[in-house]
Amino acid sequence: MFSEHADVVTPVLTFEPIGGYRRTMESLRNSGHGFDQLEIWNVYHYYRSADLTPLLGADEVLEAAPEVPEECSVSEIVDDDGLLFCRVTKLPQSDTVILREYVRPDGSTYLVDQSPVDEDGRKLRRTLTMLTKDGRIAGRWAGATSLYHEWLRTLASGGPTALIIDSIFTARLLTSFEEPNIVKLAVLHNSHAVPGQDPLSGSLSPRQRPVSANTSAWDAVVFLTDGQRDDFVRAFGGSDNMYAISNARQRVSPEPAFDGRSRTNGAMACSLSERKNVEAAIRIIHRASATVPDVHLDVYGGGPEEQRLRDLIDELGAHDHVTLRGPTPQASRAFESAAFSLLTSRKEGQPLVLMESLGRGCPPVAFDIRYGPSSLITDGENGFLVQEGDHAAAAERIVQICTDEALARRLGQAAWQGSNAFAERAVLDRWLAAIAECFTRKNARLVVRDLTFDITRTTLWGSGAVEVLGDITWTQSCGPPAVELIEPYLAVRRRAVGPPTFLPVKVRERRPGRLSVVIAFAPDDCAPTSGPTGKFLDLSVGVRANNLRQEIRVSFGAGREPWLPYSTAHGSVSIQRRLRAPA
Repeated sequence: MFSEHADVVTPVLTFEPIGGYRRTMESLRNSGHGFDQLEIWNVYHYYRSADLTPLLGADEVLEAAPEVPEECSVSEIVDDDGLLFCRVTKLPQSDTVILREYVRPDGSTYLVDQSPVDEDGRKLRRTLTMLTKDGRIAGRWAGATSLYHEWLRTLASGGPTALIIDSIFTARLLTSFEEPNIVKLAVLHNSHAVPGQDPLSGSLSPRQRPVSANTSAWDAVVFLTDGQRDDFVRAFGGSDNMYAISNARQRVSPEPAFDGRSRTNGAMACSLSERKNVEAAIRIIHRASATVPDVHLDVYGGGPEEQRLRDLIDELGAHDHVTLRGPTPQASRAFESAAFSLLTSRKEGQPLVLMESLGRGCPPVAFDIRYGPSSLITDGENGFLVQEGDHAAAAERIVQICTDEALARRLGQAAWQGSNAFAERAVLDRWLAAIAECFTRKNARLVVRDLTFDITRTTLWGSGAVEVLGDITWTQSCGPPAVELIEPYLAVRRRAVGPPTFLPVKVRERRPGRLSVVIAFAPDDCAPTSGPTGKFLDLSVGVRANNLRQEIRVSFGAGREPWLPYSTAHGSVSIQRRLRAPA
């Protein structure tokens, strides 16, 4: 997208130690996802062919690699041409790697990655050493992350560079990476909350935490939909580095002819997994067949649920109405001749399959789940949204499309015309605008660490109000003086359902690296604004300014047996001693 429409070099950067990407590139092209400008740059292959020079003024050579037990297993990784790429040594009867030796095509070693262990099998300090062709040391790093950071600095060569990170693995590597000429934009593909939990009160998904729990570490945090970004802001507060940028899908042109569509045939492209909930689609089509006897759904894709779904088709006697087509290259072409598409997933980030359907003039019928369907479908205009799990409503919408030609034609035209909103050029413009803003704000970006809140006094008033005096402290490594910008707040979070309450905090004194604050709140301040409340309310002190958005739980009792003051039925104060269960 960047290469084709903006003439910008945009290689895909990878950090995995594999022999080559020839098969990957072929697979992408065969599936329709490859393009001429696609380049994959790998850190290990980069240094394999780089003209390395020894460290300045150094003639030092690598000491002999540590001896390894004879029982260790040694395996070899070859490149796309069958030449040795890496020799991997593991401990006996273990998957623990203690040595990787990376080899040039000429047979010389260019990188030695040592991960030794002590006599008890505990890992010692990992060291990576880069070597010239004649064996002199060209670089040495304590850990792979330091090597990866050095590679990125080399690629940027001091010029303005934007890194778009859509891999959680890569996000872990780059959370602490800071360079004045480089901006980092991290993409959250899926919900920030633990699956099954309320996005407004649930815990952060462990998988997403490198980004969602560290939003201040990024020049931009990019959500795929406005809905997900808005939920995140309601749950955790906002900052100036949060964006919503859709995935991109180019629509087919010209619009597929309506007369070329089967009037009663639908298409569905997805993996046959529990998350995609194809069982619901089968039951919906079975229900619709009672009104439209020749309705039919082709399902393209494979997965672990296939046999169970075939059994369900047998059980319902739905062989004439549902066909599992299996994995099919370029399955999205089926939307060019289908009357409708169907999405019954339990959760999504932003369903690309809906974009494929809309961009081919095929109106979708979709469960209105978080997130994605409602950002793409306007109910009754370019498709239909139904409440999640409402099989009857979904079947009714399919019947309408199959039996009302004027409706089907209108929905299909609107689907194709509206799909230009997520065409590559439109999405690219949003990306370029976000990147430009990141560079504009770069000097105002705050990097704050070691945030703490120390309570100096807590007062419980007769009215039931609570007053807390304390100090917020931090260390700063980047940006304008945070002490002049930070605005503190109190976050009151419910363990049940619903968004937290954010309350202002009064600042008594501002000093470099420290705010002295007063937190005062009454029971009514913590009442839910909507929805049910839980029995417990969790308190956190937060700070926000520019990109900064960070919270820390308010500590109490240092883990000792807690004493809980409470108001009796007669309005008197009592203290409850809450004993901990024995370990």
